[in-house]
Amino acid sequence: MANGGKRPGAGRKSKAVELGLDSMMDGIGPTEEVLKRLYELATDDKPNTEAMRMWLGYKFGTPKQAITLDSEVEVTIVHES
Repeated sequence: MANGGKRPGAGRKSKAVELGLDSMMDGIGPTEEVLKRLYELATDDKPNTEAMRMWLGYKFGTPKQAITLDSEVEVTIVHES
């Protein structure tokens, strides 16, 4: 088991990392300027929250989502001889 378990560099890279979106976005504009513009969009008379959510999702990753699963399952076991 020399290759098992958690180790640095293991696992699949995110789609954004694979496509190099982070560096592409840095080429479009400096992060500080983008964040200032997003602030302006968020505090505008008609805030553009979808643009902010998309940009920040690509740049910093989307937040973890909690999923609640509530179900009842009946199991019937039939033993035949």
